[in-house]
Order: sequence, then structure tokens, then C-alpha cells
Amino acid sequence: METASDDVIISPVIDSARGRMQWPVKGDPGVTVVRQRVTGPPPDNPARMRAHPGREWLVVLSGTAILMLGHRRFRVETHQAAEFPTMLPHAMGAEGGPCDVLGIFDRDARRGHQRAAREAEGDDPDATLACPVRRRPHARPARQLPTFLPKPGGVACAGAGRPSVAA
Repeated sequence: METASDDVIISPVIDSARGRMQWPVKGDPGVTVVRQRVTGPPPDNPARMRAHPGREWLVVLSGTAILMLGHRRFRVETHQAAEFPTMLPHAMGAEGGPCDVLGIFDRDARRGHQRAAREAEGDDPDATLACPVRRRPHARPARQLPTFLPKPGGVACAGAGRPSVAA
């Protein structure tokens, strides 16, 4: 049996301060896979929700996440996945204890989250996932994600059952 080979096995970049592991997708350098532990509730102030260009897809590995999209709140439970338009203001938090989330981000979405993390340095970076609004005057169109990702088309949640809208 072969040991870890650079052309097949990818080790994560670990960000202990944010409880996050990150892997690049070698076949498409613009795509990143991120595993994050979310510990705090979603923000109760809608001003903390952000929008940005790009595409995101996530699956809850354990626990329950609350995904806020505009004025809607979705409960995303273990093994359920969600895809949503990132130009819609959004944020995510945990419900009933920490949750582990695996997300796939294109280049623009990843940059939006990196900016949010830098801007939130005074806040608890583990508490929520939120994205800043950034308008670049000459923004290039978002790159197409690999075919293994779901197609865009509004909010999509998938899993053991239908997504539930949180109270």
C-alpha cells in the first residue's frame, strides 16, 4: 500500500483559532473545501448578515445549523445539505450546541468569507459564518464550479428529510 502521495492525498491547512480545516481542490484551484465547527447562535441583528458574489454549498456533518437567508431561517440538520444564492444576505449559527459543517466555496465566495473573518477580528470568529458585501467596480463573472456540485437555482436543502424552516 502506498503512503500519502502529493498527487492523490491532500492534507488540510488547519486554522485552530477559527476551528477550521481547509483543502484546495487540485483539479480546480478556485474551489476550496472547508470544515468548520460553528459554536454560536446565528446573529440576531440582520445587519450582521452579508452578501457577496460566488457560489456556496454546505452539508451539516453533526449537530444542527440555522441558516439565515434574507428574512428566512432554515434549520439544517445532520446529513442535510444547502445551496443558496450568495448575493442574498446570509449568516449561519448553531442550534442546541456546536455543529460541524463542510462547505464548498468558489473563489469569490471564499474571498467574501476571508474578508468577513478579517473584519470580525474583534468578534468571536467561531461564533457565526457571515459574509461581507463587497462591490468591485470591475468584478469578473463568477467561475463555474465543478460538475460534482449541485446546479444553482435558489435555496436547496437536501438530506434525510425535507428542510425545516426554523421558528
